[in-house]
Amino acid sequence: MELPQTSISDSVHLKEGMTVATIKQAESITVKYCAQKGCSIKLGSRKSKYLYFRCKNEECMFRCNWNSNARKGDAPSDADWTLRKFTAHDAGCSVGWSEKRTSFTAKRVLGVASGVVQLLKKKPKDLQSDVSFTLNVEMTEAVTKNICRTKREEAYGNASAQIEHLPSYIEQHRKNGQVCKLIIDKRDTLKFAFIGFTNLLPLLHERSVIALDGTHAKSKMKGVMLFASMLDSNREIVVLACALCPSESKETWTHFATSLRELLSKAAKPLESQVFISDREKGLISALQNVFGESEHVHCVVHIGRNLGVSASVTTHLVATAKSINKPQFDARYSQLTVMLSENQKQKLEKIPLEQWVCLFGRNNRQDIVTSNTAESLNSVLRAVRSCAAIDFFEGVLSWIVTKQVSRAKTYASMPKPLVPRVMKRLGAVFALVDKGLRVIKYDDTSFQVGQYVVEGGNCSCEHPQQLGYPCMHVILAYDLKADEPSALTAFVTDW
Repeated sequence: MELPQTSISDSVHLKEGMTVATIKQAESITVKYCAQKGCSIKLGSRKSKYLYFRCKNEECMFRCNWNSNARKGDAPSDADWTLRKFTAHDAGCSVGWSEKRTSFTAKRVLGVASGVVQLLKKKPKDLQSDVSFTLNVEMTEAVTKNICRTKREEAYGNASAQIEHLPSYIEQHRKNGQVCKLIIDKRDTLKFAFIGFTNLLPLLHERSVIALDGTHAKSKMKGVMLFASMLDSNREIVVLACALCPSESKETWTHFATSLRELLSKAAKPLESQVFISDREKGLISALQNVFGESEHVHCVVHIGRNLGVSASVTTHLVATAKSINKPQFDARYSQLTVMLSENQKQKLEKIPLEQWVCLFGRNNRQDIVTSNTAESLNSVLRAVRSCAAIDFFEGVLSWIVTKQVSRAKTYASMPKPLVPRVMKRLGAVFALVDKGLRVIKYDDTSFQVGQYVVEGGNCSCEHPQQLGYPCMHVILAYDLKADEPSALTAFVTDW
């Protein structure tokens, strides 16, 4: 576009928030400002509702963004224009025209991030924050995404080239102590790539529930991304392992389960106490039975509801039934559930063993987890990496894990570990329901009768503390616990 010529006889001042009548006036006043500063201007972008200028000198900080105030249905040319963002020229800026097309931002960012590796491990928003803090420059997230993608391609190449670099990339993680597996056929086609994160194994609790699920990639490589994830004590997602493969089948799930077993064997806990929850995919179930025969396998209740073809309200009741904490509660909820189902749906549900979907009848404590939504939530959380090539995918997952680790450390630093925000919220609800009219009979220091329930050593015959890991109202009354005394509550909260 040919920029308008202007006279510099009148002094021009630019300020954020100022408004002009037309786009031509916006162009003219910006060029006039640069002319009086002795700098050369370059039109960065011109769209129907957006006008962007920068200095031809890549080292100069000058940026000028105009936005149209046109409403829906109005022509942008008929509306006034407002200066939304403005950064003044650097003192002593010279024209310094450069033929290089490298953006000013990319050049500056490389000075902030110490090397390509550090840049690769940063999410665009983190990089955006670092640049804003270090250089006092505002960058859009779209620009930072382009920078990250460009530098990754410089380091590893595009989608097809990343397959060539994948063996050395996987080997690097293996040397760093992670559990890795890579299968590439004779035609250099990726068959299976797995990384298990050993540094997250301490988060495995004594009775952990691991969710397994896959999601389709959206990149040119296509294929499927497999995840093994769990929830920590604050019900936040923890990714234990991830993998890339061409499709979701018995063969790929067997590779995944075998590698996952190698990872879990490094944790100081028996596999007999491990619970795996999935969406009833046949290849996955078969792989789990072959590789984790000693572990417990259960089904996602939400997927059971989908298979039965029930409504959302019936699925909600199905989930509540699966979370029953004692036999009387289960009987009452199950009888209500059967009224909502047709005869065909009842028959299908009865074919599924209760221990595979109801917490109460399971071999291990499932910590009130009856769905595989943990894995499904990753589809949304990691939406960006689903369109990435192989190495970008693993780097995106690693970046997200690091971010969650920092967040988790901040959460646990503010209070004793068992009393995380989720537990405190649930305890608050229990304290609100305490019926002080219940009669408490004390037999000894650890045995009590509270109403019709027996409390002994922090456990209760209502099964609430054993199933959910925090005290019920009967335990609260028996031991006279107070909501404002967290040190006393710690002994009655299970560390999961």
